Amino acid sequence: MKVYVSAALAQIKISLEARCPELTLAGHGTDAEEALESLRRGITPWCERLQRRGEVEQALRERCVEWDSEANKLAILMKGSGRSIL
Repeated sequence: MKVYVSAALAQIKISLEARCPELTLAGHGTDAEEALESLRRGITPWCERLQRRGEVEQALRERCVEWDSEANKLAILMKGSGRSIL
């Protein structure tokens, strides 16, 4: 499954925050790469837990998040860039 999310970066004191507005999740780091990785580490278990319960597509639909269920492995992609934060 591929999940397409947007991520907004913002300076928070001495670190960066990567926030996914659709899922109301955020990651933090000292640079953009760390912040996006932290965000991915939050999104991935959320999606995996919902997949195990068979509720992931409904949860993504309710949050207006795009996905492609054809992929075999879970991948978190930044919408519009095609860049994986897997």
